[in-house]
Amino acid sequence: MDYFLHVVVQASLVILVPILVGTAVQLLRRINIQLSEAQQAALDKVIRRAILEAEEWGAARLKAKLPVTSHQKLERASNVITTTTKLSVADAEMRIRAMLPETHAGAAGHRPTTPT
Repeated sequence: MDYFLHVVVQASLVILVPILVGTAVQLLRRINIQLSEAQQAALDKVIRRAILEAEEWGAARLKAKLPVTSHQKLERASNVITTTTKLSVADAEMRIRAMLPETHAGAAGHRPTTPT
């Protein structure tokens, strides 16, 4: 009887261990994906704020009758992002350009009127 019980326990472990390990791996992947989504959302928030801060900076310069270019605003937003994150300047600028239409900032937010 002891031998039979021993064989049954070993057989059930052979079946259950891979199932438990697979379930644990899936849970860890799901948690990692959620962290990645949360990190991406936080990064998007930083980029939006940097774009809006650069727009405000540019508006203040224009109000003071100082020249401002889109490149200066891009540099300003890029500096904010690179100092608060681990992104490179090139990556920050790429993400800024990708985010501009969503923020409706600057020329990206301009919608030409249709003649009536």
